[in-house]
Amino acid sequence: MKKTYVPVPDYNVQTRIASYLNSKCSSIDSIIADAKATIEDYRLLGQSIITRVVTKGLDPQVPMKKGGVEWAGVCPQSWRMNLLFQLCEEVKSKNAGMRSQNLLSLSHGRIVEKDINTSDGLLPESFEGYNCVRSGDIVLRLTDLQNDHTSLRVGQVQEDGIITSAYTTLRPRNVRLSRFIYYALHAFDLNKGFYGMGSGVRQGLNYDEVKTHKIALPGTIQEMDAITRFLDNESKEIDSIISEQQSLIDDLVAAKKSLIYECVTGKRKVG
Repeated sequence: MKKTYVPVPDYNVQTRIASYLNSKCSSIDSIIADAKATIEDYRLLGQSIITRVVTKGLDPQVPMKKGGVEWAGVCPQSWRMNLLFQLCEEVKSKNAGMRSQNLLSLSHGRIVEKDINTSDGLLPESFEGYNCVRSGDIVLRLTDLQNDHTSLRVGQVQEDGIITSAYTTLRPRNVRLSRFIYYALHAFDLNKGFYGMGSGVRQGLNYDEVKTHKIALPGTIQEMDAITRFLDNESKEIDSIISEQQSLIDDLVAAKKSLIYECVTGKRKVG
């Protein structure tokens, strides 16, 4: 690199450019920092809302009882306790004969599509060993628990497809309960509950080790539907705000790069 030519203006011009960029970049960095703080605040708000509503319901005035779920504390008296295996069955349906080529993956707590024809070297030669999943299924990533404490490990499938069998896939026995069960497991995940399961240093869990996880269900289907509608609306609104702030950050980062480039190459005149 030492033979790379660098255009250098006289010292006075250098000083003006450096002073100008220090001021402008500082202002941009300050706005970016505020936007990142806003994103974090709304993420925490969303997590708080999900945890509260999925364990306490929408009416703070209803009588409460000890629910038997240690991480959640009390729950409404009308709610009933269930074990995960009573509500869901594990899905093990191999993609034999390549029945489906709609490749899905769990990313940041969401099930997203992936390009099955990608050549990035991260996918297997054959997808016949992948699990066939359908809309409403719930996916848990229960691997690498000790090394990765930041990832979200629960997602809900929105379309039929295939997903790695390294994940645990659950299918609610009653499709009407699917969304609430997802939110209940999502809240447990947000509170880092999976890391405390098992004994000793555990890198992973399997279905048999999570199937007795307790979930409190609202007393009526109508109450459950009201909760999921509320959480869907709140999550959509918060995601929209976060997306706007992230878009602002991306624009500012690009503007900062362009500003620096134009100034240090003489394409922008600094008075």
